[in-house]
Amino acid sequence: MRSDVCAGTDDSPNRQKTKIADTLLLDERTSGDGSGQLEASVTAKLGLEERARKAIFGYARLDLIQNKSEFLFGKWNDRPLDKQQVGRLVQSFLTKGADRFSFTKAIPLSVRAKDLRSGTYATKFTPGTDATTELPVLELVEEAKGKKRLTAAGGQHRVNAVEEWVKTLKKQHAELVRQREALEQQDSEAAGAAADIEIENRMRKPRRDALRETLLLGGQ
Repeated sequence: MRSDVCAGTDDSPNRQKTKIADTLLLDERTSGDGSGQLEASVTAKLGLEERARKAIFGYARLDLIQNKSEFLFGKWNDRPLDKQQVGRLVQSFLTKGADRFSFTKAIPLSVRAKDLRSGTYATKFTPGTDATTELPVLELVEEAKGKKRLTAAGGQHRVNAVEEWVKTLKKQHAELVRQREALEQQDSEAAGAAADIEIENRMRKPRRDALRETLLLGGQ
């Protein structure tokens, strides 16, 4: 007998072979209840969101620009500030407007109730209602100011984008004011004066008034 051949092994092509499917080697037991289920990672995320909802004790408006130095970013979302992303957001605000009071775009803050001035947040808020009348403007107590007590779960790019967006709007408004003042000094009977007045009344003034109203909300 050759040493490289195992005794008792039948490799004959005529030997009947058993398919794995005909054995009991494969686990046929079902998992789950058969009604479908979410991935484990999604289920975990939903669990965290539910815990976050239960932890919410108030809602408020907040001027992001005036309170920028009070924010602490990076504790839960350590993504570094990307200036290109900020620029894209600014362009979006300029072309589409800033959906500033959208409930889905709110910045979640982790903050101690004792660091907030009483009466500057609401315990309930119905999405879709007028936030400018339903929500107060959040204020920190004096002892909490300057200590970065507003720990943000995200929104770093939005805060910086809102600041740049407001700067751009202020420049646009200032230019429209300058044009109005220059027009006021023109001779009313000069050539082209009537056309300039038409442009001012039909285009520039509505735009200037709209910008003024937008800027009254500041960085909210």
